[in-house]
Amino acid sequence: MKQTRTKKQKKVNYLEQLDLLNEKFIKRRVSFSKSEYQFILNRESFKDRLKGFLTMRYHRRKKLIKSGNVGFCYTFSLSISKYYNHEFRPSFVLFTPKKTLMCNEKFYLDVLANLYDFQKKKAKTLKESHLQAVLSEKDAEPRYFELPKKITKNELVYLQYVEVNTKHNQNLKFGMNPIIFNKNISDEVIYLPDFLKDIKE
Repeated sequence: MKQTRTKKQKKVNYLEQLDLLNEKFIKRRVSFSKSEYQFILNRESFKDRLKGFLTMRYHRRKKLIKSGNVGFCYTFSLSISKYYNHEFRPSFVLFTPKKTLMCNEKFYLDVLANLYDFQKKKAKTLKESHLQAVLSEKDAEPRYFELPKKITKNELVYLQYVEVNTKHNQNLKFGMNPIIFNKNISDEVIYLPDFLKDIKE
C-alpha cells in the first residue's frame, strides 16, 4: 500500500549530525566500563570471547573502539530471512572515508545505481568476477572490497560486509547509518550501538 505524505520531510544534515555524534562518542568512551566494552565488542559470555580469538580483527576491535571515529555508511542490503533468527544478521554497506562524501546521501545513491548496473553486465576481469560473487552473496567472507573507480566517480569507496548485532541495533534501517571506523587500525567497521546514538550530556 502506498503511503501518502502529509508533511514534507525535513532534509537531514548528516554533516552536522556527524560532528555531534563524534564529539559525544569521544567524550563518552573515556568512561566506558569493562562491561560496556564487552557489550560493544560482543564478548559478554565466555563463548563470545572465544569467537574469532585467533584472528587479527578480533584483537584490533578494541583498539578500533578506543581510537576510531564515527562515520556514515549507506546500508543497502540487510537480511531479514528466518534463517538468521539469532543475534547476528549480515548486511552490505557502501562506505567512503572522505568526510564530505560519507555525509552525502545522494553520492551513495549514485554509486549504488552504478553498482546495480555493473551487476547486470558480464565481468571482464578476475577482480570484477570477484566483486559480482560478493554482491550475489556467494562470497561474503571479505570484510571489505574497494570498488572500481568507474563505479565511484573516481572516489575511494568500499563495499563492506558488516554483521548486525540485534542487541546493539534493534531497528537498523536501510540507508544512512552511523558506524565506528578507522582504516589505519582495521578494515572492519562496526555499527554504532543504539545506546551511543543519543548520548546525554
